[in-house]
Amino acid sequence: MNKKEIEEVFRRLNLLQDFHRQAPVLLWSEAAGERLASSSEALYVKDGILHVRVESPSAGSELRLRSERIIDRLNGLVGRETVRRIKIEIGGKNEPSD
Repeated sequence: MNKKEIEEVFRRLNLLQDFHRQAPVLLWSEAAGERLASSSEALYVKDGILHVRVESPSAGSELRLRSERIIDRLNGLVGRETVRRIKIEIGGKNEPSD
Protein backbone atom coordinates (compact mmCIF):
# COMPACT_ATOMS: atom_id res chain seq x y z
CA MET A 1 0.00 0.00 0.00
CA ASN A 2 1.49 3.37 -0.96
CA LYS A 3 1.19 6.71 0.85
CA LYS A 4 -1.77 7.90 -1.26
CA GLU A 5 -3.72 4.71 -0.60
CA ILE A 6 -3.02 4.90 3.13
CA GLU A 7 -4.00 8.57 3.12
CA GLU A 8 -7.30 7.70 1.43
CA VAL A 9 -8.12 5.08 4.08
CA PHE A 10 -7.45 7.64 6.84
CA ARG A 11 -9.54 10.22 4.97
CA ARG A 12 -12.49 7.80 4.83
CA LEU A 13 -12.14 7.14 8.56
CA ASN A 14 -12.01 10.88 9.25
CA LEU A 15 -8.50 10.48 10.70
CA LEU A 16 -6.50 12.34 8.05
CA GLN A 17 -5.15 14.92 10.51
CA ASP A 18 -3.82 12.12 12.74
CA PHE A 19 -2.24 10.48 9.69
CA HIS A 20 -0.38 13.66 8.75
CA ARG A 21 0.77 14.19 12.33
CA GLN A 22 2.13 10.62 12.65
CA ALA A 23 3.34 10.12 9.06
CA PRO A 24 6.96 10.94 10.03
CA VAL A 25 7.00 7.76 12.12
CA LEU A 26 6.03 5.72 9.06
CA LEU A 27 8.59 7.56 6.88
CA TRP A 28 11.46 7.43 9.38
CA SER A 29 13.53 4.81 7.54
CA GLU A 30 13.33 6.70 4.27
CA ALA A 31 14.25 10.05 5.83
CA ALA A 32 16.95 8.84 8.25
CA GLY A 33 18.70 6.50 5.83
CA GLU A 34 19.32 2.80 6.16
CA ARG A 35 22.28 2.93 8.58
CA LEU A 36 20.73 5.33 11.09
CA ALA A 37 17.28 3.76 10.77
CA SER A 38 18.73 0.35 11.63
CA SER A 39 19.94 1.66 15.02
CA SER A 40 16.93 3.83 15.84
CA GLU A 41 13.17 3.79 16.07
CA ALA A 42 10.75 6.68 15.56
CA LEU A 43 8.14 6.38 18.29
CA TYR A 44 5.56 9.17 17.90
CA VAL A 45 5.06 12.86 17.15
CA LYS A 46 3.61 15.18 19.78
CA ASP A 47 3.44 18.98 19.55
CA GLY A 48 5.81 19.00 16.57
CA ILE A 49 8.44 16.92 18.37
CA LEU A 50 9.39 13.55 16.90
CA HIS A 51 10.44 11.18 19.68
CA VAL A 52 13.14 8.75 18.57
CA ARG A 53 14.84 5.97 20.50
CA VAL A 54 18.42 5.09 19.52
CA GLU A 55 20.39 2.01 20.50
CA SER A 56 23.56 3.78 21.63
CA PRO A 57 25.06 7.16 22.49
CA SER A 58 27.00 7.12 19.23
CA ALA A 59 23.76 6.70 17.25
CA GLY A 60 22.33 9.58 19.29
CA SER A 61 25.30 11.77 18.36
CA GLU A 62 24.90 10.92 14.69
CA LEU A 63 21.20 11.73 14.86
CA ARG A 64 21.91 15.07 16.55
CA LEU A 65 24.36 15.97 13.78
CA ARG A 66 21.92 15.01 11.01
CA SER A 67 18.66 16.12 12.67
CA GLU A 68 18.10 19.33 10.68
CA ARG A 69 18.51 17.53 7.37
CA ILE A 70 16.27 14.66 8.53
CA ILE A 71 13.57 17.09 9.71
CA ASP A 72 13.63 18.84 6.33
CA ARG A 73 13.42 15.49 4.57
CA LEU A 74 10.54 14.26 6.74
CA ASN A 75 8.54 17.45 6.26
CA GLY A 76 9.17 17.26 2.53
CA LEU A 77 7.97 13.65 2.39
CA VAL A 78 4.85 14.47 4.41
CA GLY A 79 4.19 17.61 2.36
CA ARG A 80 3.83 19.93 5.35
CA GLU A 81 5.75 21.07 8.42
CA THR A 82 4.91 18.34 10.88
CA VAL A 83 8.22 18.01 12.73
CA ARG A 84 10.03 20.99 14.28
CA ARG A 85 12.43 19.09 16.51
CA ILE A 86 13.67 15.58 17.28
CA LYS A 87 13.90 14.39 20.88
CA ILE A 88 16.35 11.55 21.35
CA GLU A 89 16.27 8.87 24.02
CA ILE A 90 18.92 6.22 24.46
CA GLY A 91 17.79 2.62 24.83
CA GLY A 92 17.45 -0.48 22.70
CA LYS A 93 14.96 -0.54 19.87
CA ASN A 94 11.51 -1.88 20.75
CA GLU A 95 11.94 -1.32 24.48
CA PRO A 96 8.88 0.18 26.17
CA SER A 97 9.16 3.95 26.67
CA ASP A 98 8.20 5.71 29.90
